[in-house]
Amino acid sequence: MKRLFIKFVALNLLFSLLFAIGCKTRTLETSIEKEKIGEFIIAGSGSNLPITSRLVEQYNQLEGKDAKVPKSIGSSGAIKAASEGVISLGLISRPLKQEELNQGLKQIPYARVGIIIGTNSDVLDNNITSQDLVDIFWGKKNRWQNGQMIIVLSREKGDSTNKVLEDLIPGFKNALHDSLKKKRWQVYYTDLEESEAIVNTPSSIGFTDTGALTALNLRIKPLQVNGIEPTIANLKNGSYPLYKDLFFVYKESASEETTKFLDFVRSDEGQRIISANGGIPLKGN
Repeated sequence: MKRLFIKFVALNLLFSLLFAIGCKTRTLETSIEKEKIGEFIIAGSGSNLPITSRLVEQYNQLEGKDAKVPKSIGSSGAIKAASEGVISLGLISRPLKQEELNQGLKQIPYARVGIIIGTNSDVLDNNITSQDLVDIFWGKKNRWQNGQMIIVLSREKGDSTNKVLEDLIPGFKNALHDSLKKKRWQVYYTDLEESEAIVNTPSSIGFTDTGALTALNLRIKPLQVNGIEPTIANLKNGSYPLYKDLFFVYKESASEETTKFLDFVRSDEGQRIISANGGIPLKGN
C-alpha cells in the first residue's frame, strides 16, 4: 500500500512538471510571436502618461493602430528600455544626461506641464510660500491654518519634480534629503500613487502637475505658490516658475511607425490634445 502511494505521488509530480514545462514553452512561443509582430510600445515616466495616453488613444483611433502605453517604468527605465530596443518610444520627464546621449539616443520635447503643490480637498489654505514648503519638509511647520495636522506625501530622491524644486526653492534640497534619510514622511514611487494618496488622505500635501490634474480630473486642490496660481496662462507668461518638460526618447534610427506617431504629435490634432489635457505643446525637432 505504501509503495502504491509513493508511486501515485511520483506520477502526480511528473505530470505536474510536464504541464509546467508545456505552459512555459507555450508562453515562450507566444512571446516570440509578439516579437515577430513587433508591437508599438510607448513607456516611461508617470509624469508623461496622462497626456501621452490621450495622444495614443486618438492616434490609434485615427490610424487604426494598436499602440500601447503600459504603467509607469520611470524615466530611467524608459532610457534603458529604449536603449536596448525593448520599447519603440521612451517617455522621460527630464532631459537626457550626456552619458545617456552617448548611448545613441535622441530626445524630443513635446509638452510642458506645471508642477502643482496640491492638497486634499479638505484643506482650507489656498497659498504656500517657498519657506512654508521647506519648513513643512523639515517638520517645523506641521499645522494648516485651521489647526489640522499636515500630512506630507513625499516622492523619492531623484524624482523629476523633486529635482525642479531642489533647483528653484532655496533650502528644499536639504529639507527633502533629511526627511528621506530619517524617513519622516510616507514616500511614493509613481505619480499615480502619489496623486491617489493626496485625493484619499485628509489634510495631506503632495505633488502633481497640470497634465495629470486635467487629463485624470483629479480632486486635488492646487495651491498658489508665493501668491501665484499654477495656471497654463501663468506658465506661458513666465510668472509661475515651477514646470517640467516632457520628452520622447528613442534610438537615432527611428522606425517608420515611430516617425509616423511623432508626426501625429506635431500635427494640429496632436497639439490640440496636449493643450486640452493641461500641457503646453512643444514642437521639438
